[in-house]
Amino acid sequence: MWLINHLQLQLEATRHLIPESQTLTGWVNGDLYTPAGEKIGILPVPASIHATADIESYHPEDGKFRHAYLACEQGTKYAVISVHTPAERALFKRLMQEDPVFNQKNSLPDWKRGAALWNHRANGKDIFYKVYS
Repeated sequence: MWLINHLQLQLEATRHLIPESQTLTGWVNGDLYTPAGEKIGILPVPASIHATADIESYHPEDGKFRHAYLACEQGTKYAVISVHTPAERALFKRLMQEDPVFNQKNSLPDWKRGAALWNHRANGKDIFYKVYS
């Protein structure tokens, strides 16, 4: 894509030298637009969530953990991903059965406190950060 964009710019810049030269029609050259500054893909975890969910920030030395690229892009010490490892499934089961934050009588679990409680156990190897919504 970058090569076609460059070729189109060169053809337009030299058009006055060779009036009969072909032009590249039907091509939208993205290089001619101002970048929006938006980020598409993996979004960083907001600072407000860091504070309320007890999530540590990313540091370059944290790159030794699993899913380090994801954690770097999210700005977190460990990646924020759904329950997916056997250790996480076992932890979730234990918390749901034993911890009062998760199994209050006649009410739903307190997911906000539960996420912070979970994140204290995160290790970047088989337990990863969780957030609430």
